[in-house]
Amino acid sequence: EKDTTIGISGHWGEEEADYDRKNHAVHVDTWSLNLDLTLPLMEKLALVGEAWTGSNLDGLYGGAGQGVQGLDRDGNLANGYEFPGSGIDAQGGWAAFEIGPFGAFRYMLGASIDDPENGDLNPKQRSCNLSYFGNVYYNITKSLSTALEVSYWETDYIDLLDGDSLRLQGAFIYKF
Repeated sequence: EKDTTIGISGHWGEEEADYDRKNHAVHVDTWSLNLDLTLPLMEKLALVGEAWTGSNLDGLYGGAGQGVQGLDRDGNLANGYEFPGSGIDAQGGWAAFEIGPFGAFRYMLGASIDDPENGDLNPKQRSCNLSYFGNVYYNITKSLSTALEVSYWETDYIDLLDGDSLRLQGAFIYKF
């Protein structure tokens, strides 16, 4: 009874990357290509997800938060660079099983990955983010719902030890 949906989207733009206090800057392209899918498997079970690829995606929270070669996390020139280079290429996506609804409740279990090209990165930059998550949504009214999510994150770095974290997040969602 539910429809399969496939979506395609993307963007293209240009970012000015200022890299010193003398107003020196470079212009770097930013682009992405994205594919979304909702695939009903059973009455109360669907596979949902997105796959993407692109370059200079830090403004869209892609590339593990890194956009331009030669710039550090704070937008300053990294060691060994006289000026920034091109965009950091990255690819990734997420997939989840959506379960429900059961009355006012709906659940999701899934995983995501954000994988910048290691050859575009400097030492100490994030080389991969991987997460596993589970969440529950509760519809308070037709327009207002709340959600609670628990997720486990693994982050790999170039020339640094890997990091991990366990997160608990909550949200209120108002639909209009």
